[in-house]
Amino acid sequence: MFACSDRQEAIESAKAGDGHGLFFYSVLEAIKTTEPNKQGQITWEQLVPQIRTKVSELTEKVGVAERDRQRPQYIGNFSRDPVLLIPSKEAPN
Repeated sequence: MFACSDRQEAIESAKAGDGHGLFFYSVLEAIKTTEPNKQGQITWEQLVPQIRTKVSELTEKVGVAERDRQRPQYIGNFSRDPVLLIPSKEAPN
């Protein structure tokens, strides 16, 4: 997945992203809020729609015109859905 489409720029803003670019912040938020699947995993395919939605919301929040909004691009050719994370069952200290 790429942070933006061809001929676009990845956006960073003090108004959103907590110090990260909008794309990376959206990836982190998606990981934090995604429930593991039946196998206890979080996969890339689970995150992609959430990332696209979050980036769109954030670009609107920072005041980017619709035609200039950052649009992440996903290009995949996987025979299986890549596992990104297997959350620990233990609560963090």
